[in-house]
Amino acid sequence: MATVGYAQALPAIEAAASDPDPEVADNALAQLGRWPDPAPMATLLQAMDAGASPALRKRALVSVIDLAATAADEAQCPEATIVQWLHRANASAQSVVEKRRILGILGRLKTPESFRLLTAYLDNPELRTEAAAGMVQLAPALAEEVEIGALQAALAKIAAREANFDLKRQAAQAMKTIAAQSAAASLFDGRSLAGWEGNTNVWRVRDQAIVGGSMNGNPQNEFLATVRSYTNFVLRLEYRLIGTEGFVNSGVQFRSVRVSNPPNEMRGYQADIGAGTSGCLYDESRRNNYLARCSDDTIKRLEKAGDWNRCEIRGEGTHLQIWLNGEKTVDYTETDATIPQAGLIALQIHGGNKAEVSFRNITVREF
Repeated sequence: MATVGYAQALPAIEAAASDPDPEVADNALAQLGRWPDPAPMATLLQAMDAGASPALRKRALVSVIDLAATAADEAQCPEATIVQWLHRANASAQSVVEKRRILGILGRLKTPESFRLLTAYLDNPELRTEAAAGMVQLAPALAEEVEIGALQAALAKIAAREANFDLKRQAAQAMKTIAAQSAAASLFDGRSLAGWEGNTNVWRVRDQAIVGGSMNGNPQNEFLATVRSYTNFVLRLEYRLIGTEGFVNSGVQFRSVRVSNPPNEMRGYQADIGAGTSGCLYDESRRNNYLARCSDDTIKRLEKAGDWNRCEIRGEGTHLQIWLNGEKTVDYTETDATIPQAGLIALQIHGGNKAEVSFRNITVREF
């Protein structure tokens, strides 16, 4: 019945998975792992996490991996869902064999979470080759989904350390492909504010970075904006925010415009920086609220307070995404058809504080 997926038999087999007789439960869990679709997955995950014995939990783990492999091979459900199952399985896996099977499936699932799970094993001597094999399969497809610096770093590690010559070659080739795909124009020459406009009493260049604000105090919001507009793009930059008093905050405007009253303000999307909101999406001087927020715990984990941090912003049509230090923090789709999909990019220093923000390595790739 398990082989043909007889739907009426499934409840009985799932019930048997918690039978007090361990042989009955073991057999039922094994049969559920052979089910031709993912219907028993919730039962198997529950047994994997809370089975009556270590042996039954291990049997459930194997069946979770079996069922996930079938779902991946036959495209039975979204890849992100399968990766969630494997994430849980990975946390329970103890043996190298189990982890190898999980890594083998992850290499076929082109999601950012697959990338993160594989990356964690690149330094594991027993599993490094399997993780590298999965990574080189995923890399080209994830060039638009994963922060490029993190992707290139992972591939460089494979190219430098992997003993398998073919994997080294594939990693090096993937790095070249991704570099070509991500070719970007610099928005800052490291010496001047050419290509930008704003209050030069507030904004200046220092140590190859654009610096805004003052530790003596900032009475109002100030923006340094590009002189031209951008529509679909990937914007990458590094920022550092320091402050001693008030609302220590900054941000990166995109698809934004200057407003006439007051003339120091801008209206549009902002990737927020500082004051516990880094990596969040705010609608500046328009809806005046957060359109998407990541958790406080995520911000604390990702951001290096007072130090340099990497930010990436991608705008493609109505789809907006933000990454902070290599991890996606915002995935937002605009539903208001009246919101413009083009505008200026700008750097902000917030008013009402004693703070200074610096930006460097600012690039944009249009598509």
